[in-house]
Amino acid sequence: MINNGYRIKLDADCLRHMSLFQSVTKASAKDCLIDLDKILFVVNTGQAGMAIGKEGVNIKNLQRLVKKKVEIVEFNSNLIDFLNNVFRPIKVKDISDAGKNDGKRVIKITIESGDHINPKAFIKGKIKRTRDLIKKYFDVDEVLI
Repeated sequence: MINNGYRIKLDADCLRHMSLFQSVTKASAKDCLIDLDKILFVVNTGQAGMAIGKEGVNIKNLQRLVKKKVEIVEFNSNLIDFLNNVFRPIKVKDISDAGKNDGKRVIKITIESGDHINPKAFIKGKIKRTRDLIKKYFDVDEVLI
């Protein structure tokens, strides 16, 4: 249920960054989210390794060019697999359909606790971007983490 028939709109700034991304990494960018200090690129399935490059060389070059931190997320049409890619190295334990609230589809995401990583602190900075990505690619209106 990708996009549910909706078109994904990209602005000129995003298209410019995606073009630069593709020329540096040779991987296809599907989308990007630009924050003040970070750019997240969504790459097509199977292209995360190519985008990162050997020993992260592509990411380092891209960060130098855009003067921002760069993150890569590999797209997957399966919501759980996609979320595991977004939250890596934290694993998604469960996704439950919390039903409909005022006609909107709501999902609840439960993440696994890690021995060496505090998952709540780790995902705190990813919550808004995660919600934006899920709403963009899947038929979900509200995300609870």
